[in-house]
Amino acid sequence: MVGAWGQDVGLFIQLGPGKQSPKAATCCARATKGGRRMAATSAPERPSTLPPVESICGVLFDIDGTLCDSEPLHYKAFREILLDKGYRGLWPDWPQKDCDAFCEEKEANFRRMAGSSLKPVEGLEDFLAWVDRRKLRKAAVTNAPRAKSVAILRALGLGDTFEVVVLGEDCARPKPHPDPYQKALEVLGLQPHEAIVIEDSPSGAAAGVAAGAA
Repeated sequence: MVGAWGQDVGLFIQLGPGKQSPKAATCCARATKGGRRMAATSAPERPSTLPPVESICGVLFDIDGTLCDSEPLHYKAFREILLDKGYRGLWPDWPQKDCDAFCEEKEANFRRMAGSSLKPVEGLEDFLAWVDRRKLRKAAVTNAPRAKSVAILRALGLGDTFEVVVLGEDCARPKPHPDPYQKALEVLGLQPHEAIVIEDSPSGAAAGVAAGAA
């Protein structure tokens, strides 16, 4: 959910199930059809996929790409290496050890630049404040490696924000399997229906749904 998701999600949760934000509920545009102006009509209502706000006890966040828009920095980290090494002879012809070394150098570049490049996604601070006002539990659940996860959280000033950080590499199966989210729920002492998942990828969302969270 890259972008101003915090504002929309916070509003959606406060409105409760079966309701939509005014932005989603009303079409403000006018269209023409057959030369006639058509008055705007309300968009069809969709049932909420979120549980009632009163039942929410925790929020489980993905890290890379959800708390911040990290794609430009991934590109920059790759570009720096490729400009240095050149593009010819790149994968898949390299020996595995060279591929591993390339990936580690890229990850090191990412971590080195994270502190000066990454910013919280718009709306995140407001959403976290909303979560704290409601005294909800917070966990970070990610497939990113440990060193990268730590670097991102520190760069965003969120090093002490989450009660637990669950890594896919520490679970029997990473996302899209439910294991990481199940582990977070277990550590927080929450039932799946008591938590919502904030994700930016289909595999992450699939993991949250498979774990039974909203």
